[in-house]
Amino acid sequence: PLTARLRSLTFLVAGLLAAVLVLWVSRRPLPAIAPDSVSYLGAGVSLAHNGTLRVPFNDWTDADSTAALTDYAPGYPMALAIPIAAGVAPATAARWIQAVAIGAALAIALALLDAMSGPVAALLGLPLLLLLPALTDIHLWILSEPLFIAVTVATLAAMARRPERPLAYGTMAALGNLVRFAGVSLVGAAFLWAITRPGGRRMRAQRAALAAAPGLALHLWWRLHDLSPAGGIGGPFTAGLGATLHQGIATVVAWLVPLDLAGSWRGAVAMTIAFGVAFATWRVWRSARAATRDLLAAAALVAGCYFGMLVVARMTVVPDLPFDSRILAPLLVVTTIAISTIVASRWRDGARRTAIVSVAMVALWSVAAGTRDVGTVRMARRFGLGYESLEWQASPIAAWLRGPGSGRTIYTSDPAGTWAIIHRPSRFLPSSLTPDTVARFSAAFAARPSALIALPPELAPQAPPDSLAARLGLIAAARTAYGTVWVGR
Repeated sequence: PLTARLRSLTFLVAGLLAAVLVLWVSRRPLPAIAPDSVSYLGAGVSLAHNGTLRVPFNDWTDADSTAALTDYAPGYPMALAIPIAAGVAPATAARWIQAVAIGAALAIALALLDAMSGPVAALLGLPLLLLLPALTDIHLWILSEPLFIAVTVATLAAMARRPERPLAYGTMAALGNLVRFAGVSLVGAAFLWAITRPGGRRMRAQRAALAAAPGLALHLWWRLHDLSPAGGIGGPFTAGLGATLHQGIATVVAWLVPLDLAGSWRGAVAMTIAFGVAFATWRVWRSARAATRDLLAAAALVAGCYFGMLVVARMTVVPDLPFDSRILAPLLVVTTIAISTIVASRWRDGARRTAIVSVAMVALWSVAAGTRDVGTVRMARRFGLGYESLEWQASPIAAWLRGPGSGRTIYTSDPAGTWAIIHRPSRFLPSSLTPDTVARFSAAFAARPSALIALPPELAPQAPPDSLAARLGLIAAARTAYGTVWVGR
């Protein structure tokens, strides 16, 4: 018992150190603001101050310059609202939430590996998770993925360690769905896990109902509030699917081989590692003890449901969904937990030669990944990322927004970019240049001091800003390589 307590304390300390590391890395000018970040931060501020989830931009025809949050799940803005309501700055609130999330995810993952596969698995999992390039990448931005990964790991742990408590892991899955619409995969995994556990037909049905109930209740709540997650099913969008899958393969290769090698060599090394992991998985599955098999089965189910959901989303909801390190980060975390289990099982089962080679590869991978992570963080801290980059924060457009533009109504092709500077709502541009639309927009533009800001790339539904400015007879007040500010004569 004393040894177990010491290991538990070690896992908590590891999680705490990971949280401190994230806080240190993400100090200004990080974490960076992306377009998604503006929706999260704006909705969090709105909820903290006004009790409503609203984003700081809207259509140019709407009297209200804010709109209801619909494109993203509300869980992350709800979490942000708690420290914001206590007086914490929005970006600082995001830093603390992401630090707590990575600390919790790491501590839970290590405790899970220790309980199901032994201390060797936890020891291997520590560098493989802490240095995972995808985790480093997402913690440089204000995004919902860190919180979602923490809930994903907690769901996996509840499934593997407490399969007899379907309501517990079903609730965790529903929380994951609240944080990200992609979390519906966790709800599906919880349901499938409950219904496939040993027992009679009636027992399985009861477990499945309990596991699915929290997720179904969440979707019923969304339906009652007329919210369609991710905009609803559309499509099918099959064009370019091969390129998307190829991008996913490239992301996995970059994870397996975090070295700057020639493309053919990197692919060959990644394929060798993948075949080695597959073979080791087959050997372990044949002889593993029940706990290890349960963990591997739960990890495979969670990973499979998540990847299947991504494919369905790419084909029916978001045709430009990238399979990059951000989107695949939860999948890579779950797979890393499984790999740690597999290598530790080979060691415990007496395959010492294979295990020694595997541990050596883990050590080499850790050095390569750590080197890559340090370089990534240094570049991000030196030049900034996204809307926190020096090019944007110190641009003439940013200076104009903080000065002459401080009292103007803003119409822009990129509301997120303007919000990152002045933290004020703005409006999108018209979607067409028909005479009636131009006349109505001209009247709205002239009704109060206004500015039209053109920032590439223009979003598809919006009219070309330069053409719109020419139709209205506007003049350029500030111009950079990134865009132009237009005002009335």
